[in-house]
Amino acid sequence: CTGQRVCALDILGTPDVGLCTGQCEFFNGQGCQANQSCLVGIQGQNAEQETIISGVCINNPNRGEQSTGTPCIYDQLNNTSNCQAAHLCVDLDQDSNDECVAMCQAGNLEHSCPLNSTCVNILNDGSYLFGEELSTLGLCVPNPPMP
Repeated sequence: CTGQRVCALDILGTPDVGLCTGQCEFFNGQGCQANQSCLVGIQGQNAEQETIISGVCINNPNRGEQSTGTPCIYDQLNNTSNCQAAHLCVDLDQDSNDECVAMCQAGNLEHSCPLNSTCVNILNDGSYLFGEELSTLGLCVPNPPMP
């Protein structure tokens, strides 16, 4: 598979035969039109045998450029927000205020977290934050203050 397309399925266990899927670069949104956002799609191997996360373009009338830590608006009907690419609009610190939180890919320096935060993709019980299908996808969680 080339570009942001990943091999989603090895047919008959043969690595040379599979199904290529994906439309856009999840971490920067490239590949989608101006009124669209790149929604996380699937984790798989690209032509260089790297584990990447490809996405699918969805219409987003609220597409914005809100960055990490800024207030955001989540549209439940369309499952979209006004955060920039590769961000979720969530209430991470449970203060009843949604804010943009950066997403990351564990083990990939290109898609790591900013200073003073950690890429969390595995929960305390050993399960994956976004499920086994997206095992490397995580959220950038601020590091606790040093005592």
